[in-house]
Amino acid sequence: MLSPAKSLEVARVNPPDAVVILGGGKPKSLLEPPRFVQNRCDIAAKIYLEAKKFGRKIHLVPISAGTAHSSQLLNKQGLPIWESAASAAYMVKTHGIDSKAILMETTSYDTIGNAYFTRAQICDPMDFKRIWIVTSEFHMPRSKAIFEWIFNCTGPKKRL
Repeated sequence: MLSPAKSLEVARVNPPDAVVILGGGKPKSLLEPPRFVQNRCDIAAKIYLEAKKFGRKIHLVPISAGTAHSSQLLNKQGLPIWESAASAAYMVKTHGIDSKAILMETTSYDTIGNAYFTRAQICDPMDFKRIWIVTSEFHMPRSKAIFEWIFNCTGPKKRL
């Protein structure tokens, strides 16, 4: 686990392929995820921008469709505003992040699902080898254990 300051230093010389930003609750609007999720987005954006200054390309991966025990925020058409969409929109508007650098996961509703769908839908298809997780300090031990478990799983040997 790296502190935010140490992660900026490492991002200059050995950045990850992707920075995964965990969701964490119903957004107030498309541009306003919960305050502690905004803090996570701010850290991820700083990592992205620091790597970019040194010519390094990384992806930002906000994750989560919503929270299983909470109602979903709906847009004017009655469609859900995913937690990851609010995080992505916040980073684009607040930090000027290029939307092409953002890959959203919009399937999961808990931390195990976050890890599984991030791996299955984004990291494996994109062949990402190094990912960093950004979450709150209180959530890091649990998130780290779950992501290591999911990302260290191997599937059955394929036969044709």
